[in-house]
Amino acid sequence: MLVTIGSIKRKTVKQTSLVAAGNLDLREKLGDSVNNRLGNHVPQSNQLDGRLSNGAPGGSSTALNNRDPVLVWKSKVTELAYRCRVERALLDGSRKAVRALLDGQSHVDKSMKNKALQNARESLHKLHLFQMGLRNLIDAPPSTSDECSAIRNDSELPTLLASPWAVAHTSRTRGSLPNPTAPTAVTGSLEVRCFGCHDLLDTFPSELVHNELTGCASGMNSHQAKELTSQYSDGHWSDVRCCLLLDHKLVWESNWRPPGPQCWDSHTTFNVDRAKELQVQVFWKRMFSPTGSPGQGSTGHLGTSSSSGSLGKNSSDDTTSGLEWVLGAVT
Repeated sequence: MLVTIGSIKRKTVKQTSLVAAGNLDLREKLGDSVNNRLGNHVPQSNQLDGRLSNGAPGGSSTALNNRDPVLVWKSKVTELAYRCRVERALLDGSRKAVRALLDGQSHVDKSMKNKALQNARESLHKLHLFQMGLRNLIDAPPSTSDECSAIRNDSELPTLLASPWAVAHTSRTRGSLPNPTAPTAVTGSLEVRCFGCHDLLDTFPSELVHNELTGCASGMNSHQAKELTSQYSDGHWSDVRCCLLLDHKLVWESNWRPPGPQCWDSHTTFNVDRAKELQVQVFWKRMFSPTGSPGQGSTGHLGTSSSSGSLGKNSSDDTTSGLEWVLGAVT
């Protein structure tokens, strides 16, 4: 995903930093500070081009570029471990909220149910992506030093990397991995140009869409594909949508478009008031059974509405039927 972020105007703070951390390969115009905080399980699919430092642990872009590879790797692990920790806690809370709303409470507003389902599904998908990035980092340390070995054997990692469906059987041990340095709040006007995307992750475990949060858990069987894909025929993929969130609040979204380097090509400006985190999300509109799989042709729409709000708009797909949205990338 190619995203150009311009300068903050009318700054009211001396130190400016927006955090952009996750599992995409992001590159900044003035350095590699964002990329240095991310796992590398996704091919280079994002470019963050701007004049903002990102509050990365250890200082500025230049400082990170000149740091020892072990320290950079440790910084990435720390960031993604924190993201997994937070998202797992949010998922647990969201699942409890969903159960409370769906357990015979027919009087609950439908939009409230849909919102609870959307929050839980987004947390589930984020956790999946963050876990992929963390696993790749743990599997590829820069050295065999005692420090790297200690991090790879940290007592909390099994919990962070455990399946979300097995969380009840996983001990919640807190290891020695610290939390990353908090970003500094900024105030001003932020200009963003969002071009497009390429090389997005397009294959996902079926359990991300066939589960208790979609109403399709009972539909899973031995004849169904274990993986789903956003590719519905050779050379043709489902549409993608980009969303920008400022401190977890949606501030901008693109239209659904076929993926490509300039599929969105949009420009927007919005004000920020003591904001700390700019998050970029990219959604696939549909998931399908892979060509030739036993379950191909049997996938229909999810039994539960995919969301309230933006992701539910224009949800019909004239090309073929398929399962609703999956989060394909997140910073």
